Amino acid sequence: MDVYGTYVRAALTARGELVNVVENVAAAPAVLAPTNITARDALNAVLAEYYAGTPELPELEASGLTVTFTRGTRFHEDPRVTRVIVPMANGVMQIGHLVITWDRENMLRHTVVGRGGRILVEELRTNTDTYKIFANHPGVSTQTVVSGPGAGNAQSPVGWVSNNTTTGNNVDAYLDRNNSNSADTNGRPISSTQQFEFTVDLTAAPTTTVNQMAAVTNLFYLNNVIHDKLYRHGFTEAAGNFQMNNFGKGGAGNDPVKAEAQDGGGTNNANFATPTDGSSPRMQMYLW
Repeated sequence: MDVYGTYVRAALTARGELVNVVENVAAAPAVLAPTNITARDALNAVLAEYYAGTPELPELEASGLTVTFTRGTRFHEDPRVTRVIVPMANGVMQIGHLVITWDRENMLRHTVVGRGGRILVEELRTNTDTYKIFANHPGVSTQTVVSGPGAGNAQSPVGWVSNNTTTGNNVDAYLDRNNSNSADTNGRPISSTQQFEFTVDLTAAPTTTVNQMAAVTNLFYLNNVIHDKLYRHGFTEAAGNFQMNNFGKGGAGNDPVKAEAQDGGGTNNANFATPTDGSSPRMQMYLW
């Protein structure tokens, strides 16, 4: 039986030599708290919470620990319910059910249901945030629209963006042309749909609004990419990485990267200051 939310990842050289191991494991309990609901009960709890009005779905098949139900008219794929072990905050482990639903609006949910049909975890696995960015630099690449990872991954459990601007758990990106070490007025792009798609005009001044918003977007995107890549290589919360919320995984929080685009403190350069864990590092990107 799988333990929900746990993993072990290893990095190896080309010769097969172990370089690093990143893990999130749970201690094996002497006793597991049993479940008191069935797979159908777990699915019905999810339907009641997120898909009100959906009629009861007939069981399609049962195989091992997984029960599959027919999709009906509401879902894109047949919902699956798998029995799993769920680590609880108090150190106890209980048997629960992982319910996977993918509806016709392309919303993919992973929901963990515990005793009594109580929803313990809900992860929306469809990401909506997009960024128009240069993956490399303008001389060798063009702007492309890419998506963030969404919530529910080990590197960024709540995704990259927390509201309608370039602020999130890992990074706060903004303009600082005043060199005040804080965001200029209107210094962050705003998008109610989290679609940060600004087309750069390389024939115009970098201080035009669209070019400034594109610069902040690109800085926010690349800092988050770096955060997630370094996390996979061991720069986690316990290792002192940069996050507002560390989710109880060790280290000190309240230290997302302050990423300052078009900083007024200089030209033709950049810098990155990293204080002790618990204080935000500051990245200053100057105009060239």
